[in-house]
Amino acid sequence: MDRDFLIDLFAEFGPVTIRRMFSGFGISADGTNFALALRGRPLLRADDQTIPRFEAEGSSRFKSNQAKDVTDGFVLATARSGCMTIRKS
Repeated sequence: MDRDFLIDLFAEFGPVTIRRMFSGFGISADGTNFALALRGRPLLRADDQTIPRFEAEGSSRFKSNQAKDVTDGFVLATARSGCMTIRKS
């Protein structure tokens, strides 16, 4: 998963910024980080309200194998194909 792939993946969402982060990339729009790309898969930021929607689509919560979880402060859901459909409101 490289920068060009991530830019294409989120193209319908709008312009995104891709930056090296940890062993992958951080993905942000308008200064807000909303996803990471780690180990070849996108991880989307989620909260108590959106987690059930991700789980209903077959996603699961990201679990770090690090002693200190570098994702403290927010939950990430593994993105499945249905979750990656960007719906404009």
